[in-house]
Amino acid sequence: MSGLGPIPFSVLALFFAMFVAWTVARLFAKRQKESSFKKAGDKVLDTIAIGFLSARVVYIAIWWSEYSASPRSILAISDGGFSWVGGVVGSAIYLFVRTRKQTQLRKPVIFGIISGAFALNIGLYLQSVNPDNAPRLPTTVFSDSDGGPVTLSDIQKRPVVVNLWASWCPPCRREMPAFRRAEEAFPEVKFVMLNQGESQAVVFKFLEKEKLEFEHMVLDRGSLLMREARISGLPTTLFFDSEGRLMDRHMGEFTLPALYDSLRRNFNITAQAAEKEQP
Repeated sequence: MSGLGPIPFSVLALFFAMFVAWTVARLFAKRQKESSFKKAGDKVLDTIAIGFLSARVVYIAIWWSEYSASPRSILAISDGGFSWVGGVVGSAIYLFVRTRKQTQLRKPVIFGIISGAFALNIGLYLQSVNPDNAPRLPTTVFSDSDGGPVTLSDIQKRPVVVNLWASWCPPCRREMPAFRRAEEAFPEVKFVMLNQGESQAVVFKFLEKEKLEFEHMVLDRGSLLMREARISGLPTTLFFDSEGRLMDRHMGEFTLPALYDSLRRNFNITAQAAEKEQP
């Protein structure tokens, strides 16, 4: 299971975990006469919110050299850029400071958050269990930049990143320079820019105007992969390992640091030193 409609499974698991944390904290507080179950539930949500904020701030600090090149990307929280260590530390500090006069709330809140974290890990584990059943690199026939037939499975024995995009899609256009830099910085990964539903003339007019060039520019005139992979929005990026198994998917715009981080996490590789030295 990769998601429910346009909502990724990881997001569903996160909201379920938050519900578990809120519910458990309230139930635990009800059993303590000196605790307010309503305050415990509210405090859980506050602590989680501060945790997310701290996670984002720490993540930006870690990848500051990339974010500083495009400060507007700091606000693009949909890129998934969060540091769980920063989130844990920030939420812990907030909880202990805010409950120094209400110590009876600490146990319910802590117990709730631990329960939520456990539920989240169980959900993510169930998503990743049995990788042999993971979706494979599609064998659908598309068109290459010269109009000839090509399949994504032709590119094998190395990690493959497939970016579904269209020139009419603003977030697609904004993220393409990041993919161009990533293609240069990660030569061990094949980047396939799979255009959805546009003609060769439209695609190459756009690329020429934006002065963009990719090694693997592929055309999906019938948007076949969107239907096959049940993708409902653009841009969407798919990460396949060297065996052709789907490891991860990202819906929405990628910022440069989040793209680099996803490549590091999924393929255990880092950008070349030369790329890190770019301004």
